[in-house]
Amino acid sequence: HKVLASDPENFDALCLLGAIAHGAGRHQQTIDYIGRAIAHAERATSERPPNAYAYSNLGEAYRATGQTGDAMACYEKALAIKPDYAEAHYHLGLVLAAEGRHEEAIACYRRATALKPELLEDFITIVDLDLGFSLYRAVSDAKVALSAQDEVDFRFRGGGVDIGAAVTRKKFESWIADDIARLGATV
Repeated sequence: HKVLASDPENFDALCLLGAIAHGAGRHQQTIDYIGRAIAHAERATSERPPNAYAYSNLGEAYRATGQTGDAMACYEKALAIKPDYAEAHYHLGLVLAAEGRHEEAIACYRRATALKPELLEDFITIVDLDLGFSLYRAVSDAKVALSAQDEVDFRFRGGGVDIGAAVTRKKFESWIADDIARLGATV
């Protein structure tokens, strides 16, 4: 904040504050900080080239607030700048999967893991340590909590794996909509 007091458009300070806000779950604040940083950088492109990491971080904040179109645009900008950015491919895949565009999501996951195989380590750990049921219980607990709340913080920890995300009832319902429709068709 001290840096911003003397330089309100300082790219690095705005991005850092945005990352801190994202880690604290203050996603709108993340959007504000990183959005300001990118807007300033775009106005002054001769001073600083576009930053793939800033776009990806902004995409994460948009994804966390359910703004999937904006998130997708940010990941695509990040990948236009840095095509070998594995995390941006992975996060774009998450957005595409949430939109029901599964084939495109799988292609993104494949690109991400080809670039950075360790992205699969958590999945392999869950399988190797037989944590599937524990993960299932964490998802079930989130589902139960969503019956009483509009949003919950999903959290699974086990075997060194730490998975967390804010999940809204609307988002969860969109994830299971196809399954519900198939169940309805069989009854």
